[in-house]
Amino acid sequence: MKRGRRKLAVLLTVLAVVLLALVPSVAHASPEVNTQVAFVIDGSGSIDASEWALMINATASIIEDPTCISRNGTVELTVIQFAESTATLEVPPTVVDSQATAETIADGVRAISKRGGLTPTGAGIRMAKEQIIGSPNFDPSGRQIINLITNGHPEPEETEPAIAIAERNAAVTAGIDEIYSEAVGVAQVWLEWLRDNIVYPEPGVIAPPYPDPPGSQGFVRKVTSFAEFEEALHEKCTVVFVELVLTPRSDTNPVGQEHTVVATHTQGGLPVVGEEITFTIVDGPHAGMSGTGITDSNGQARWSYPGTTTGTDKIVATTPGGLTSNVVEKTWEESVKVPGVTTWGIVATAMVLGLLMPLAIRRRLLNSHVH
Repeated sequence: MKRGRRKLAVLLTVLAVVLLALVPSVAHASPEVNTQVAFVIDGSGSIDASEWALMINATASIIEDPTCISRNGTVELTVIQFAESTATLEVPPTVVDSQATAETIADGVRAISKRGGLTPTGAGIRMAKEQIIGSPNFDPSGRQIINLITNGHPEPEETEPAIAIAERNAAVTAGIDEIYSEAVGVAQVWLEWLRDNIVYPEPGVIAPPYPDPPGSQGFVRKVTSFAEFEEALHEKCTVVFVELVLTPRSDTNPVGQEHTVVATHTQGGLPVVGEEITFTIVDGPHAGMSGTGITDSNGQARWSYPGTTTGTDKIVATTPGGLTSNVVEKTWEESVKVPGVTTWGIVATAMVLGLLMPLAIRRRLLNSHVH
């Protein structure tokens, strides 16, 4: 009797393993970085101590402001100082995943010591490019932004402007999507130089007014003095940190199922509510299909479509103003004959058969002896 119960317990355990193996696993989505920002700060000798304090404190304040930079793990920040003849990494690439993290970054910014000397703008741009592209969070489908803060022009003037232009071009080629600048007390000729040679996308403009839609043109924010710098920087946040993020970035399902994409629209870290988002399949077996959704209280709009053909679709979302999201992919595969069966399921089934087979043989032998 005891041996029979023991065998029954083993059999039930194995059956439980089989059932668990046949239940499809559920993947829980986690936040992904979709925006990388490098603040590139001028620490040259033309900035005095009081101006430096205003600039550093203003930069720290927007990092601490949750209405400017999201706290949900989708933004990575880097801070670089350029001065003398080189650039210095002051805050390495850090994902802003909480208010505490934002405050730690802000404290690091306030602790930066001004180095003085010349204005090697090109070195600052080069380091920003290297830190963004070299980050494990780099994704070409996301946004890569360099924000240059300066009070003058590249020095030495005989060589540095050409170096800065070359480094800017290299950054764009490497995958930097947007370059902006706050120019504090800068002469008109150098405002125009920044507009025509540094900011991106082209053609650049001197703001305000700001380009519409956001991200369509690079701009130089003209700031009269450092006393106005913080206000200008906060104003810029509402323009630059407008995001339209499409998720999931990639997914795979059998033909015959539905796939849902979610667009999240925020401005300055806050949801944009009640806006119609257009979803379009721009490439793949279902190219040309489209639909719309309205953003809810979280700034999210959804769209679902059925997969009828194998292959990989590429999908984007757009706002009425022309803001375009990252591109996501959906792969459709042939339907599986026995959905949900995994390798563990096969192994567990074999184990059950291995236990049942000897029992069946023994029972047959016993029956043959009886008869």
